[in-house]
Amino acid sequence: MQGFWQAFLLSTGAGLATALGSLIALFSKRENRRFLSFALGFAAGVMILVSVADLLPQARVHLLRGMQAQTADGLTLVFLCVGLACAAAIDRALPHRERKTPVTGGKAAALARVGAVTAAAVTLHNLPEGMATFMAGYAGLHVGLPVAVSIALHNIPEGIAVSAPLYYGTGSRAKAFTFSALSGLSEPVGALLAFTVLRPFLSPLLFGVLFAWVAGIMLYLSFAGLIPSAQAAGHTGFAVAGIFGGLVFMQFALLVLAA
Repeated sequence: MQGFWQAFLLSTGAGLATALGSLIALFSKRENRRFLSFALGFAAGVMILVSVADLLPQARVHLLRGMQAQTADGLTLVFLCVGLACAAAIDRALPHRERKTPVTGGKAAALARVGAVTAAAVTLHNLPEGMATFMAGYAGLHVGLPVAVSIALHNIPEGIAVSAPLYYGTGSRAKAFTFSALSGLSEPVGALLAFTVLRPFLSPLLFGVLFAWVAGIMLYLSFAGLIPSAQAAGHTGFAVAGIFGGLVFMQFALLVLAA
């Protein structure tokens, strides 16, 4: 059981980094729309980079273990589109009615909706990550620790992505932190699923499909939710700076951890 607890604690620690990102967002002043523009842009940059430079390549690598390159590329594209469609359906299912508030200039409900969709996307994203972290940790600390650190680094801005729009949209620090923390705790849930239920069914095909699907959800969220909301906060320059900041931060993190 030592291997189980080692792997489970690594998954839990990586997931809790989302709560750390939430605290960074919640310590800002609610009236600071410059920070809101930058934070939403930063989160979008991180999600775009993670999707394009990490999740989609991982999906292809996993799928190539059981099929030819052309088939793997086609399946990656199909489930990328499935993820986009799922995110669009979630977005349309949520209420779009706005209410006037002095803080958000009439965009409070829209921001809260972005936060809710982000929380759902991050939760889905963290489930297969929790499985991957658990399996790596189960193989050994020398394998699992770098994976857990990598995931924790990009969970921090994901926590900002969940909590910032929810806090600015609802004014509730407790609600924003709770949603962010729960989305991160889906990683140990994924670890438990990997150990108790899915262990006999885990395969390169399943991981490839999951990574491509989640990449589609995150790309939709970035381009249809986070970036428009960052611009709507009224400081386009800060939004653009945040996007490039997120791209650079995540690329740097991936390069450091790959070394």
